[in-house]
This record gives sequence, C-alpha cells and structure tokens, in this order.
Amino acid sequence: MNYQETDYRKAIELIGDSYDKMFTPPPDLTMSQWADEHLYLSPEDSAEPGKYQVDRAPYQRGMLDAVSDPSIKEIVYCTSSQIGKTLMAKAILGYYINQDPGPILVLQPTVGVAETFSKDRLAPMIRDTPTLTGLIADPKSRNSGNTIYKKSFPGGHITMIGANAPTELASRPIRIVFADEVDRYPTSAGSEGDPIFLARQRSVTFWNRKMIMASTPTIAGASRIWKAFENSDQRYYYLPCPHCGDFHTLKWAQMVWDEGEASSAMMACPICGGMYGDADKLRMLAHGEWRAANPKSTIAGFHISALYSPWQTFADVVSEWLLKKDNPETLKTFINLQLGECWEDRSGESLKADSLLTRRETWDSVPADVVIITAGVDVQDDRLEISVIGWTGEEQSRVLHHNKLYGSPGEPAVWSQLDVFLKADHFTADGRILSIKATAIDSGGHHTQQAYEFCRSRMGQRVVPIKGRKGAYPIWPTKSSKTKLSRGLSLFLVGVDTARDSLRSALAVRDPNLPRYVAFSAELTEDYFKQLTNEKRVMAYSKTGTPSRVWKKIPGARYEALDCYVYGIAALEYLKQSGMRLKSLARVIPAARVEKTVVEQPIVQKPVQVRPKQRTSSAIQ
Repeated sequence: MNYQETDYRKAIELIGDSYDKMFTPPPDLTMSQWADEHLYLSPEDSAEPGKYQVDRAPYQRGMLDAVSDPSIKEIVYCTSSQIGKTLMAKAILGYYINQDPGPILVLQPTVGVAETFSKDRLAPMIRDTPTLTGLIADPKSRNSGNTIYKKSFPGGHITMIGANAPTELASRPIRIVFADEVDRYPTSAGSEGDPIFLARQRSVTFWNRKMIMASTPTIAGASRIWKAFENSDQRYYYLPCPHCGDFHTLKWAQMVWDEGEASSAMMACPICGGMYGDADKLRMLAHGEWRAANPKSTIAGFHISALYSPWQTFADVVSEWLLKKDNPETLKTFINLQLGECWEDRSGESLKADSLLTRRETWDSVPADVVIITAGVDVQDDRLEISVIGWTGEEQSRVLHHNKLYGSPGEPAVWSQLDVFLKADHFTADGRILSIKATAIDSGGHHTQQAYEFCRSRMGQRVVPIKGRKGAYPIWPTKSSKTKLSRGLSLFLVGVDTARDSLRSALAVRDPNLPRYVAFSAELTEDYFKQLTNEKRVMAYSKTGTPSRVWKKIPGARYEALDCYVYGIAALEYLKQSGMRLKSLARVIPAARVEKTVVEQPIVQKPVQVRPKQRTSSAIQ
C-alpha cells in the first residue's frame, strides 16, 4: 500500500468519525454534569489547573444547569468578582460545542477584549479538554475554520465580537448569545442602537434560543445587569446556619471583626446571632440552595457576591473594605466588585462650590509633597486659560495656578505667552525645581491648526493636542485610538466624561490625609470654584430606553476651570501610561536644596488673595 492510499483511508475514517459525531445523540447531561465529567482548567488562566469540580464552588451548579434547562430562554448573572464567572463561561461554551452544537455569539465590551478572551481563555480550554480538542481543527492547518474571532465545529461555530462593532452584530443569525460584562458596553453600537437589543434580535427565529447576560454591576440607575436582574426571578443562594440550621443569605451588614484586625472577621447569622468563619462557610456552601424572590418571572436571574467565594476568605473581603472605604472612587470598586451591588453616585448632586472654598491654602512655593506637575489648556476665541496642577505620590492634587492669557489664538502673540508659561520652573518648599512634565491642549475649537502647530514643535516637552470624547471611554486613549496628523503629530481623544467622574470623586474626599484629596491655592477666586462645579451628573435615556449617566451643563454658565482641570488629569494619565509612577517618584525626592530665582510669568489676571487656616498634613519622606 502506498502513501497516497494510506492518506485516502485516513481521510475516509475522519469523515466517518465526523458523521458519527454529528448524528449520534449526545448523552443526556446537565451542564454542570458535563463540566464535572469533561472540562479541564488550563494553567495559563486558572489558579487551580486540572479537572474541573463543581463541588469546589457548589453555587455554580444551579447557575450552569439553568442554561441547559430547555424551559429557560434567558439567564442573568449579576455577580461580584472572585466567584468563577469566567470559568462558567467556558463551561457553557464547551457544553454547546460538545453536546448541543449551534451558532454561538460571544459578545464582549470591545473587539480587543473579545480577542483576549479568545486567545487567553477559550483557546487553552479547547486545547486542554480532550472532548473538545477533536471537534475544532488545529488553527495552523489551512482552511481550518479556527481563527481568533471564529471557531467552527460540527454543527455550529463560535463568533467573538465587540459590542462596539455594529456590522458584526447585525450580520448573522445566532442561537446562543453569551453577553459578557454588559455594564461595560457602549450605549449604542455605532449608530445601530443598543448592542444587547441587536444581539437578542439575532436569535429570535430559533425555538431553542438562549440569551445569557453576565456582569458585575456599576452605577445605580444605569446598570444594564442590575436592570436585567430586577426583571428576572431574582435567585439568591441560601446557606444553613451551623448553629440554628435556618437558611439565610450572606450580607455585608452581617460581617463582624475586631477594629483594625481583618483577620478576626466572621459572619453573624441574622436569625440566631451565631458566629461562623471560613471553614464553616465551605461546609455550608455544599448544602446551599437557590431561592427565587420573584418566581413569576420566566427569566432565571442569579445574584452572588464575593462573600460566598471559596477562593476568598472573610478576612480578604474586610481587608479590601479597610483599604478602600475612605475614598469614593475605590469604595465604588468595593461595592461593585466585592459585593456585586450598584454604586449610588450622589457626588454630582451634592457637591457645592462653597464647600470647596475652605480647601484654599496659602503657598509661598509648591508644597513639598508634590512630585510632578501637569497642565491643561482651554482655547477660547479671545484667550487661553491654563491650570497648573501638582500631584503627590498618593495622587492628591494641588491646584497651583489658574491663569488667563488674553489675545486671539489665531495670532502668535498669545501662544508665545503660553510658551513662556509652560517653560517656567516651579520651586518646591523643600528646595527642588519642578517643570511641567506634560500639557494637554484642547484642539476642538475654532483654532485647531494653531493648536496643532504649537504642539508639533513641542512634542519633546510632552505638549499634546487633545479632543474631548463623551461617553464611557478611558481618560487617555490606547495607541490604537490615536489619530495620526501630519509630520509625526498625534491627536489624542480624551474620555472627558470619565475624567469628570474621576475629578468629582476626588473632590468628594474630605479628609486631607487620604489619597486623591484636592487642595487649592489661596489665589483662586470664587468664580473658579463655581466653574468647577457647574456641571451635574444626571440620568439620560437613549432612543431604545437604555439609561446612562451624563454630564449636564447649566445654561449660560462657564466651564473653563473645569475643562482645564480635566485636561490636567488627562496629562497625568498620559504620563502614567508612559510608565511614570507617582509613588516611585515620591520615594526618591532628593533632599538637596537649590537657590530660588524669580521667573516672570505672563499672568494677566490678578486673583484675589485669600489666606484661610493652614491644614495639617504629613510630608512625604
């Protein structure tokens, strides 16, 4: 027998095997049973690689089996982190590849996240799970149907896309939709509308369709996953008390610990008051049960927090609380990621200009704890406005100056003033000389080309043109979000709404000893603080009814101070993405003093001098 005949026989055998697999009915397994029998966890993305065991986190059994229940069309996972959500996503996909094939869509917040999921999560699972390996061809083979964004198998395929890709969302029929981290989706996929609505429409023609939504919640009133959970049957995981035997849920309000000692953390039974620890919790999880608070709904909804996690102790959760409780920005992450609950954002409604006046301080020089300085420039038709902000190792900010440079930005004179201003040295109270390390200049007005030309000749000073981008975008864009201009210059699209959120949460920190506290120079006027607080966070709704929180301006009010501060924050993010670390800079502040010299700056407006009582703070060593 020659080699050609051998290859022919092997091809026939492979075709026969594929035929058998396609037409042989799979064993009648629930999804958790399939995962227990077949799923393997990969070393690249699991702290416990090897054979999957549902009993490691028993609450996952009910969450998985709801997906394989033929009577349920829609499933909602409203969860914290640390509960194995990604593991369950892999179990769901593996089950459908092996047991119930069909067209599957995995919807991630962005195309980049979809690529990461495919490479780092899905591909290793397929490689390490023998039941799946033979169903999806080697990606290196020609015409394999196995690419980063699409995996084909007998009877179906998995397509992975970003919620920001409207063409992909509207282009194909899908039976199983897995929408991951839905609270991170844009309000609209381009101009096409709500990505969740578009994805759901892809599956309406299938009688055996499934829609699985999963996410940690974010802001109250704007959280997609929380709204979906409220429309579900609202299942919570009840555990039997080791003392009285009555069933209850684990809630943060029941956590007890000795002051300052997270290691003493225990949970109190809300019925009998009995205390129990992590060892008890692990035993209780095995006997827990899901109970629905709204059984009339046909949607299966699950809520679970990190308090249930077998991979996290009660002490771990308390430690996170102690670390994050004093800062609104970090406290938000605790509420979302540890408790799996929505953050009630009231900072936009409560912050008043008068409350910030008491934070003014008289500085003869830059405060000694400042390690770096950034600037933000707003371009108006008759002037440039600039804020100079100092930053400490704990990202506390010190607004050192806010100045107006009068003159038409269409003429070179005012830009010359700005050049002198940006080159000026700033002397610290402990004798150091600091320069402005990065400057973000708004180029979205009537003088775009003049702003470009000014920045182009100063790229070495990190003077960069920016344009504000509204919506849930990062403060400083990724490299792929840059717009290349002529002669090596790049325009950066800055997430101004996200920067406003960051500033508002920082202004909500009232203790001057905590990270991100904001202090202001005594030279700043009352009008500056009015401009800083003129915008409010309000709830808005898209045409499809999707809620989101947006910044709303007060008609007739001015906002230059706010814009300059936001641009100063963007400049800081630019430095951080370039590798600069504030805490590292704080640790190496030189002790040597230098002789101070007077540098003339083109300050046109003479602010009112205010000298309130000096606050007490410890300098960085």
